[in-house]
Amino acid sequence: MTYRIQHDFLLLGKESKGFSKNYTYEWDDSLGGSSSQLFLTLQIEDFNIPSEEIGDLIFKIMKNHFFNDLESPPETRFEETLKEINHAIKEKENELETNIIPLMQVIIAVIENDHLYLSQRGDAEAYLIRRHYISTISEGLSETKETAELFSNIANGVLMTDDTLILSSKRLFRYLTKPDLAKLFNEEKSLQTRLESIRENISFESPEQINLLGIYIGQPRKETIIEGTIEENESNKTQKTDWPKIQKYTKWINPLTRKFKNALPQKFPANTTAHAEIEPREKFQDNPKHPSNNENYHSSIPAKKLIPNLDFLKNWKELKRDKILLMLIAVVIILIAGIYVVRNQGEKQQYLKELETKLAQAELNINTAQTTGSYDRDTATKLLDEAESLTKEVLNSGYLRGKANEDLIKIANQRDKLDNVSRLENPTVYLDFSTINPTMNALGMIAMGDRRYVYDSNKLYEVILNEIQNPTNIDTDETIRDAAYFEEDEALLFLTKSNRVIEYKDGQFSFMDTEDGAWHSAIDLATYNNRVYLLDPSQKQIWRYNKQRDGFSGANAYLPTDSIDLSKATSFTIDGSIFILNNDGTINKLYGGEDQNLKIQKGPTDLTGSTLIDAEFERFQVFILDPSTNKILIFNKDPRTGDLIYSKQFILENTEPLHNLYVDKESNKVYVVGQTKVYEISY
Repeated sequence: MTYRIQHDFLLLGKESKGFSKNYTYEWDDSLGGSSSQLFLTLQIEDFNIPSEEIGDLIFKIMKNHFFNDLESPPETRFEETLKEINHAIKEKENELETNIIPLMQVIIAVIENDHLYLSQRGDAEAYLIRRHYISTISEGLSETKETAELFSNIANGVLMTDDTLILSSKRLFRYLTKPDLAKLFNEEKSLQTRLESIRENISFESPEQINLLGIYIGQPRKETIIEGTIEENESNKTQKTDWPKIQKYTKWINPLTRKFKNALPQKFPANTTAHAEIEPREKFQDNPKHPSNNENYHSSIPAKKLIPNLDFLKNWKELKRDKILLMLIAVVIILIAGIYVVRNQGEKQQYLKELETKLAQAELNINTAQTTGSYDRDTATKLLDEAESLTKEVLNSGYLRGKANEDLIKIANQRDKLDNVSRLENPTVYLDFSTINPTMNALGMIAMGDRRYVYDSNKLYEVILNEIQNPTNIDTDETIRDAAYFEEDEALLFLTKSNRVIEYKDGQFSFMDTEDGAWHSAIDLATYNNRVYLLDPSQKQIWRYNKQRDGFSGANAYLPTDSIDLSKATSFTIDGSIFILNNDGTINKLYGGEDQNLKIQKGPTDLTGSTLIDAEFERFQVFILDPSTNKILIFNKDPRTGDLIYSKQFILENTEPLHNLYVDKESNKVYVVGQTKVYEISY
């Protein structure tokens, strides 16, 4: 089945420091083979390499090699195309004498008839939106990131009418939740309008550029069944057969069938129409010899004119041996068709049995995981992974979908029990800014003594007895990025996007100076004792400033040269040691500038959607915020090894995108900051 396919593009976030481009190409089945579409989304984060040349090279290989041997199965052609791309990129790296694969965020997709083939590299992701359910269909393809090849894994599946695919050069769920994205694509709007609504609903400006390619699967095309003579439509439900397979056994019948057709009586002479034999009524009414004026008109007409079928019978008898041969041919055709139907039915029944066996194995895994999960979490996780893989395979087959969906729900519920997950369908709202400022875009919550504050890009709101006070402008020319409480000076410090630091003390805002004359660039701010720390991924360093009487000292580099790579760092926090959260989900723990090789025990290791980590010296827990799934994960500090031990997680459902969190260790509550609301959770 071939679908009508629409596609459109969208660019989000700031101007890229590299190259972004989408490529599309459509192959018409009139050229041979099946109707196909090629899609490529590419982002290269470096100006110093010929990025557009590389993108054009990849797409040229896709067009040339995928349609090279149309007799081969599409999955084989797709795999061979990826091999050619890998070879070409390797040659390009040798030519440029630089390693370009780690700089590439790329995803390619091919749709042939109703089947999707997919591969990706880097942070690029593909999402499938089907009936209000969103799944990351590229999940697991980048498990082997250390490989030297650009593409190593392939995913495939069957598409359906009204499916929407989104190819994204970055993780979209860092800035927009799954429920919100599903809501946008639930509305009856054009693909372009839906994509634009993503830009409007992202809670804050992305610090990186995101390249989106949207693909909408429309209604099936009308298809020709047998050499263009019969079309599928509402009035013609003729089922499409494997005509070419039958035709190779019956093509020798054509000459004989033409002979038989010519032997049949013709109702009208050749090259005439029915109306040519009908004389005008006025012409024959005045003619007494015309048969219509004769009382014996009917009896005077020869029998063969009244019963033309007699000619047919005569011609049929004259066929002699041809008649017998034609009957034999008809019997052969019926036998071939019968064998074909029986064979297909048998294959279908065998296929259904195989699918049922897979579902039975999946259910066995689910039940076993339920038993072993209490004492062997790793084994239970592997069992659920295998069960999920088998169930999705059945789901993608198009058969037994109801049972497969039920098992996927069971697997999800069992994972929740295994991971000690609490799903909060309607979490408690602690503060609601939408009533006083509908355009509010809160960035964080902070406390100074017993006073609490919420801040956005340029305003500070004090909260007294759960009541929001009138805002105070921080600075009309600056945009706030982050904030921290500086206990040494009993002040709040705000880091701006122009790399300045503003102090709020005794109700007054003032810019803070350093002996260097300027602060280093940074994405995050933290304080500890009498020092201020800035996280600077661009220079792969943490800068440390000491408080002085009239400002701060010059910057001191906290890390020895090339000790660890901070280029992927997104957040950090200090409790004596420094915890650094990276955008690939890894966490570094530093003490005295040295990496402590932190390990996470008993917990989920996939933290790739996380954006914030929070720890304190006098608090036993470390908190991590994952806005892509609306999760708050809690880890306990192991006092013996210094590692983190997974404890629990909360998933906030039916909420707006989450931006930040604040932990009150006195009341054992965590306050999660959304766009216009602050939610309260007891942990």
